[in-house]
Amino acid sequence: MEGLLSERDFRFLASQPGYRPEIGNRWKRERRRIVRLYLRELKQDFARLHAEARVMVAQSQGESPELVRLLLRQQVLFWFTMAGLEVRLALSRAGMGHVDPAPLVALVESMRVDLLSLSAPAQSA
Repeated sequence: MEGLLSERDFRFLASQPGYRPEIGNRWKRERRRIVRLYLRELKQDFARLHAEARVMVAQSQGESPELVRLLLRQQVLFWFTMAGLEVRLALSRAGMGHVDPAPLVALVESMRVDLLSLSAPAQSA
């Protein structure tokens, strides 16, 4: 996703003979469309992982307030980061700002790792 948002490819395209602004505009529009498709997939992945984690909490024996706190924190961070990314993506259409998807991807990966570590004790029991 970071490659899709890189200006390096655009600069190369713009330097080619026969380049016209409409080509660049279309290229950027298509890249944003692809990024939005990727974000939709990322949202679905997050929802699936979060649902699995909630099931694990519900099925765990005993109370686990730290786990509930972790899930809530991850959910808030994900949606806050996603909203910021969506705003920056919209602003980039107007030529303002840069979109960096790395924090959002890192959050999903962190959640995946947390889920694996939480399920490890349950699997070994």
